[in-house]
Amino acid sequence: MNLTDTAGLEKELLERFLRYAKIFTTSDDHVDKVPSTPGQWDLLKLLERELTGLGVADINLTENGYLIGRIPAGGPPKKGVPVIGLMAHVDTSEEAPGENVNPQIHPNYGGGIIQLKEGYSLDPAKIPHLASYKGKTIITSDGTTLLGADDKAGLAIIMTAVHMLIKHPEYPHCPLEIIFNADEETARGTKYFPKDQVKASFVYTLDGDREGSLEAECFNAHKAVV
Repeated sequence: MNLTDTAGLEKELLERFLRYAKIFTTSDDHVDKVPSTPGQWDLLKLLERELTGLGVADINLTENGYLIGRIPAGGPPKKGVPVIGLMAHVDTSEEAPGENVNPQIHPNYGGGIIQLKEGYSLDPAKIPHLASYKGKTIITSDGTTLLGADDKAGLAIIMTAVHMLIKHPEYPHCPLEIIFNADEETARGTKYFPKDQVKASFVYTLDGDREGSLEAECFNAHKAVV
């Protein structure tokens, strides 16, 4: 893998995302345990195997579905460099069907309406920022399920970055902690969070807004039913 090989990185990123999106990881708000569904374990264990296959030696998967992997700093040695965490969650929302996800790839998007099944569509007149992706590849569900980009896109981005950094130990970066958790959608994702195992001074969650955005607030999904 070459750091300037953007086509290769994009190809790997797409393959990873499609692989993760097809795993049924819908969480269940009515189950009082973490992870709340067996499919989340399936994805966590797949990620554990992939991290091992990439050469990450320091990995721990806790009994409550927190997967932590550590990567030493790269490039010339430096003292006093903080550990940075990259985090994403494996579960998907139960607000829409999440089983048998059939991702649709729309290369070289022309800027028009993207028609899906069940009468659904993505219309740039209603979703203005779609226009900014003209000429790029867009991935959608087929309309019968959710896609699961929340947050399997984050998983795919982090795992692709891990691969790149391990292949290029000369590339300067601080020590990293890779943290994947279950049940973010049920608000139980931090219930058993192993704070004593986390060494990171700062953690960035790759789960959110439009491309290039950065939020400086913490979303915890707590709710109240009145």
